[in-house]
Amino acid sequence: MAGVGRQVAGNTSLTDISPCTVGILYFPPTNTSHLPPVFYICPVSTATHTRNFFNAIGDPADVRGDGTEHLKLSIDHSHIRYFISQGDSTVYYGEYALQSVTSDAELRGQLEIILDKDAFLNKDFSLVYILWSGGFEIVPTIFYEEEETDDTAGVNEIMGGEARFVFEKVEAIAQLLRSKYPAALHYHSGAVLIETLRRTGQTESQNLFINVSAGRIEVVYFDASGGLRIYNQYEYRSTQDYIYFVLLVADEMGINRAETRAILMGEVSQDSQLYDMTTRYFRSVTFAKEPADRTFSAAFEGYPMHFNYPLYNL
Repeated sequence: MAGVGRQVAGNTSLTDISPCTVGILYFPPTNTSHLPPVFYICPVSTATHTRNFFNAIGDPADVRGDGTEHLKLSIDHSHIRYFISQGDSTVYYGEYALQSVTSDAELRGQLEIILDKDAFLNKDFSLVYILWSGGFEIVPTIFYEEEETDDTAGVNEIMGGEARFVFEKVEAIAQLLRSKYPAALHYHSGAVLIETLRRTGQTESQNLFINVSAGRIEVVYFDASGGLRIYNQYEYRSTQDYIYFVLLVADEMGINRAETRAILMGEVSQDSQLYDMTTRYFRSVTFAKEPADRTFSAAFEGYPMHFNYPLYNL
């Protein structure tokens, strides 16, 4: 089950990913022989007090690295995640679970190591997308003044140009990413959620969308004509905090919880307390499904498509 090795699926050396890898935990596929292994590698940090873990899905041989692929990258204090896609088809996923990262300076240090050592992040890409999830403001386009927007902020157009989604970027992280990927396109998870739901025709008023991440939820709700009623973020520490904010939105929007579906995405599963709590207050609770205009390689068979929903929909 566990052992020391120098090679993983394909011909990717562990040293291409980590500066001081000491071991690998190997989980072979359980259903079909064509699925590559999922593996965890530790540590990726040279700091003695830090141990980060790497998880991957996909066959490294499927990543061409010929400058035609797209990289979709997200960074926060808990994880560094990325998808590699060829057109609308996703072929590879990598995830670093960060340990003992409590500040932007520590996050920058870990990101710098990973960007330097991860072989996949050093390949050539035709497009690089960076996903952010911090503070934001939605401004109607008629009131938006570009010259008043901070130079360090990101701006996405949403709702067919009716509004601008203005968001914060952590400058220390953004500076490092600019040096690595100078032509990268920056998006906020909220803008991606809103536009993905519009693009895929999911803006019915009987749907309340809840995207869950560690300590934070994003909530999206549209009216019967497809207009955006609310997008907001809420920080939570407990299941009770979580459901308080969900019910707050439902009450403010006049949502009939007996007739409205709560559609969950992100870091939530059917056996989680958050899911159980949601079912107590909504008659219908489901998970977001893979959009029809996105496909995945065979390695992603069984992958819950509500995980990382904004990131792979970039």
